[in-house]
Amino acid sequence: IVENSLKSLNLIYTTYEDFTKSTQEWSGTLFFKDLNVDKLNDGMDELTDKLKKLPKASKEFGVYKKVEEQFAKFRSTIPLLTQLKSDALRDRHWSKLMELTGKSFNLDHNTFTLGKLFEMDLGSFTDQVNDICNAASKELAIEAGIAKIKDTWTSLALELFPYSKGEVSR
Repeated sequence: IVENSLKSLNLIYTTYEDFTKSTQEWSGTLFFKDLNVDKLNDGMDELTDKLKKLPKASKEFGVYKKVEEQFAKFRSTIPLLTQLKSDALRDRHWSKLMELTGKSFNLDHNTFTLGKLFEMDLGSFTDQVNDICNAASKELAIEAGIAKIKDTWTSLALELFPYSKGEVSR
């Protein structure tokens, strides 16, 4: 029984170690330039499948549930990463995110990595991050509307004529 328990624990540990190695590898990815969300999803699908395929005896350990929770928490941040890559997010939105998470960082496209976002623990702030991203998208739509109105009015020639009522010019 002890030998089977150790084998089961070792399988869980190996799967978690693979997850840790993957997240470390992904952490070095430049967020704005190189991030491929599909690659993250595929990696998590593979790891989750590996975890689910463990023998039934492995699933009885509390550590299995902890690993499963870690995977779920990480997976829940992937849609947030997609939202955060949006062009709608301006510096003011990133400032709100930094304030919310208590982390500050440089947003340079050449140095800002996925690891810096992992440090923000976005999974703990899902609703607030969604609110900030949704507000940014709405603001972008408003900015686009204003730009369209400006372009329309800039291209129009407005002719002015003198107006008089009776003998009084107005």
